[in-house]
Amino acid sequence: MFKRVILFVLTNIAVMAMFSVILFILSLFGIRVEAGTWSGLLVVSAIFGFAGSLISLALSRTVALRSVR
Repeated sequence: MFKRVILFVLTNIAVMAMFSVILFILSLFGIRVEAGTWSGLLVVSAIFGFAGSLISLALSRTVALRSVR
């Protein structure tokens, strides 16, 4: 159980890191995102990411249990 939680958190951190790298690369090509919106955008994506993955985790367990019966 503890391993699942660690993998869950690490996956979400990796997604947020990749998102910030993509925003940085976009800014290098002239697509500017204001500095104030980066942190807000990362927070919102973290909230949606964690909430979505929790819902997916809960549903996958339910579906797996139902399919075994």
